[in-house]
Amino acid sequence: MRIKVLLEEARGHKRAGRKEQAECLCREVLSNNPDHAPALHCLGELAFETGQYHLALECFTRALESAPKVATHFLSVGAALLQLGRKREAVTVLRKAVILKPQLAEAQFRLGLALTYVGDLVDGFEALEHAVTLRPKQFEIQRCFALVLKLRRERERAVAHYEQALELNPDSFECWSELANVLRDLKRYDAAQSAARRAIAINPAAPQAIEELGWSLYYDDQLDESIDAFRHALRMDPEYAPAYFALATALQDQGSVREAITCYRHLLASDPGAHHLHSSLNYLLPFAPEISSADILQDALDWGRLYGAPLKNAHNEHCNDRTGNRRLRIGYVSNCFRDHHQAFILMPLLENHDGAKVEVFCYSNSPVTDEMTTQLRAKSDVWRDISLLAPAHAAVLVRSDKIDILVDLTMHMSNSNLQMFASKPAPIQCCWLAYPGTTGLCAIDYRITDPHLDPPEAGDGPYSERSLVLPDTFWCYDPVTPTPDVGPLPAQLNGYITFGCLNDFCKLNDTVIELWAQVLNSVRSSRLMLRAPLGQRRTRIHQQFEKWGVPSSRVTFVNNASRTEYLQLYRQIDVGLDTFPYGGHESSLDALWMGVPVVSLAGSTVVSRAGVTYAMNLHLRELVAQDPAEFVAAACGVADDLSRLDQLRCGLRQRMQASPLMDGASFAKNMEAAYRTIWELWCHEVPSDRTPIIVSSTR
Repeated sequence: MRIKVLLEEARGHKRAGRKEQAECLCREVLSNNPDHAPALHCLGELAFETGQYHLALECFTRALESAPKVATHFLSVGAALLQLGRKREAVTVLRKAVILKPQLAEAQFRLGLALTYVGDLVDGFEALEHAVTLRPKQFEIQRCFALVLKLRRERERAVAHYEQALELNPDSFECWSELANVLRDLKRYDAAQSAARRAIAINPAAPQAIEELGWSLYYDDQLDESIDAFRHALRMDPEYAPAYFALATALQDQGSVREAITCYRHLLASDPGAHHLHSSLNYLLPFAPEISSADILQDALDWGRLYGAPLKNAHNEHCNDRTGNRRLRIGYVSNCFRDHHQAFILMPLLENHDGAKVEVFCYSNSPVTDEMTTQLRAKSDVWRDISLLAPAHAAVLVRSDKIDILVDLTMHMSNSNLQMFASKPAPIQCCWLAYPGTTGLCAIDYRITDPHLDPPEAGDGPYSERSLVLPDTFWCYDPVTPTPDVGPLPAQLNGYITFGCLNDFCKLNDTVIELWAQVLNSVRSSRLMLRAPLGQRRTRIHQQFEKWGVPSSRVTFVNNASRTEYLQLYRQIDVGLDTFPYGGHESSLDALWMGVPVVSLAGSTVVSRAGVTYAMNLHLRELVAQDPAEFVAAACGVADDLSRLDQLRCGLRQRMQASPLMDGASFAKNMEAAYRTIWELWCHEVPSDRTPIIVSSTR
C-alpha cells in the first residue's frame, strides 16, 4: 500500500513540475523494489522530459523487462530510441506497441515518425493517418501529419491539418511558418504572406519566418520587398545560411550578379560541403563579364573534386552487352520535363528518335507535372519519377535499367542531378541542353556541342569533358504549343524602330546597357522594350540609360507573362538585341520564330556564342558581331533598311523551318550517330583523349 501511495505522490509532483521531489519518491520505491515497473517508467519519463535520453532508455527498458505485456512500455522505449537516433530499432519496438494496443494513438504516431525516418513512406503515412484519426485533438499529431502530407505533395490536405493544429495551438511559430510554406507551394501568395507574418508576430527575432515571408513575396513578383525581407532575416541572424541563399537567388533575378556571387562565396566559406550552393555559383559565373572561361572551369573542377571524387568508389564495373550495333538504352535525366524552355528543344529529339536504334528512358527529378509532362512522357519508352529518391537510390535504379548512355540535361542548374552522375551508374555519361558549358565532373565523359559554339580551331576547350561536336546545331527548336502569327513590321505602323530583349533580366549588365545605349543613340527616335521585374531595378535601368543620353521615355518594360502573351510581345519588336557575355538561347529562338532578327555579340565564353549558331544555320551572318563597334553597326544596319527588315520578318519563320534549327528528323539522326560513335569506342575499349569528336552530318 505504501508503494502505491509513494508512486501516486511522485506522479502528482511530476504533473506539477516538481521533478526533483518526484524523482526522490520514485527512487525510494525502487530502493525496496528495484524491478517495480511503474516506478521505473515514471523515473524514465522524468529523464525523458529533461533530455536525459540514455537514462530514460535504461529505465524504460527495465520497466519493459519487468512488465513485457504493457504497450506503453514498448511505446516509451521506442520514443527514447527515436530521440537517440536509433530509428530502425525504434520501428521494431513500436510495432510491438501497436500490436498490443492498436488504439494507442501515441504509439501509432511514434511508429509513423520512425517509419518515415527510415524511408518507409507508405507504412509511415498509414500509421500517422491512424494516429490522427484516433487523436484528432492532439496538436503535435496534427502538425506532423500535415508536414508528411506536404512531403507527399498533398498540399490541400496539409493546409486543412495545419489549420486544425493551429486551432489547438494558435501560438505555434513553427506551425504558422510551415503553413506559409505550403500555401506558397499552392501559389496562394497572399495567404502565405499572412501566415508568415503571424509567425513573425509570435517570434519577431526568428529568421525562418522572415525568410519564408521573403520567398512568398519573391514568387508574388515583389522582388524588392523579398530582398528587404531576406536582408532583415540576416540582420536577425547574420549566419542564417538559408537567407543568404534566398538573397543570392533574388539578387540574381534583380540583375545584381556580382552581389549574388559574393553571397554564394560567403555561404561556401562557412559550409564548404554544400554541393547545391556550389552548383548555383557555378551556374551563375558565366553571367558575369569579368569571369573568364578558365575561372569557370576551375570552379567546376573544384565542384567535381569536392563532391564527385569522393563517390569514385561507387564506380563499379558495368556489364552492359558490348555489341556495337545493338539497340541502345539512352537515359535522359532532368528536372525540366514540364512547361519549361527545355521542352521546346527536347520534344523534336524525342519525337524523332528511331525506336529500332534507341530505347528512350526519361528520369524526371521534378515534383511538378503538367500537360507538357504528359506529352514528353508519351514520347519516351520508359518513364521514371526519381524526384523523391536520394541520388544514391536513383543511381541504383539507373544501373538496374542497364542504361548504356546517360545524358544529364540539368548540369549545375537548380535541383542538379550531378551527385547521381558522380557514382557513374551508366558506362557512358554526357551533358547537354541545360546550357553549353562544363560540369567539372570526371564521371561525365562527354559534352555535346556544335561547330559554332566550339569552332574547330579552338581545340579541346576549357572543359572537363571531351567535346562531342554535332554537325549543325546544339539546339533543335519546336514551339510545341500553338503560337501567334508573326504580324506586320511594327516600325511601319509606329514610324520608329523598336528594339527589344525579352531574355532573363539577370543577363543585363552595365556593359550591355552602355552598348545598347549606343545603338539607341545611333537610330533616331528608336525605342527599347525590356522584360524586367517591377520595382527599383527598373528605376536603376532608366537611370543607367539616362547616363548615356537615352531618356526614360524611350525604354519601356513588360512583366513576366504566360507563354502565349510572351510570344505576342514580339509582335511589338522590330529588332532583337542580344545580351552578353551570356547570350539568349531559347529566348532568341522564340524571337526568330516570331520574325524578329536578333543581333548578337560573339564572345570568348561558350554561352556567348548561341547567336553564332543561329545566324550560321539561318545564313544570316550579318546578325553576328565580333566586337562592340561591329555590334552597333550590325544593329543599325538591320534597323536602317526597313524593306530588308520587312522581308526578314515575313520570311524568318519559313527560313527557320527549312534550317537545321527545326529539322527534328536530322537532329535526332545526328544525336543517334553521336551516341553510336561513343558507344563503339566504349565497346572496343578505345582509350579516351581530349580531341573533340566531330559527328558527320546526316542532312
